Amino acid sequence: MGKHFLQKGSLLVANPMDNDDYFNRSVVLLTQDHQKLGFLGFIINKPTVFVLNDFFPNLNLSFDVPIFNGGPVDQKTLFFIHSRPDLIQNSREIDPNHYWGGDLSSVFSCLKNERLSPLEIRFFIGYTGWEKCQLENEIEEKSWNIIPNSKQSIFELSIANLWKDCMRQIGGEKLLWLNTPQKLSLN
Repeated sequence: MGKHFLQKGSLLVANPMDNDDYFNRSVVLLTQDHQKLGFLGFIINKPTVFVLNDFFPNLNLSFDVPIFNGGPVDQKTLFFIHSRPDLIQNSREIDPNHYWGGDLSSVFSCLKNERLSPLEIRFFIGYTGWEKCQLENEIEEKSWNIIPNSKQSIFELSIANLWKDCMRQIGGEKLLWLNTPQKLSLN
């Protein structure tokens, strides 16, 4: 696929044969597409055991907000994607369904007051990044499949089977991988 398919809002779906354990069955939402510097995204289907209250106990939320493993880069930083630019100022548009970052104090206030639902925001530890040409090379090597600018919000997707659902959407020979074991070396 050409470079024009790599843009903000696209999903990268890991090929099970060519990805290491870290990216095994990962689905990445591209959030930044800087052709000269590289690409940035977040793994959207790898929840951690942590919830927001674990990192911010003073929030004292009455509900759990899961934290996802966004990628191997900058694992000491918390990032977030949301669908509510009307509530969260200073966020960057990824596509009409997704916004990145913004004013964290507004996020906390809206969560506490239940104006913002956990179904409208996703938190990540770390991110996934590629230098210039790195992602294009990995795609050429068939490490990743692309779903260009998915119209569906990540907040509406079932995390449990997201990788399989994406492979079904890609179709063709990718359907053969649906029932392979997660660790091919154990097969």
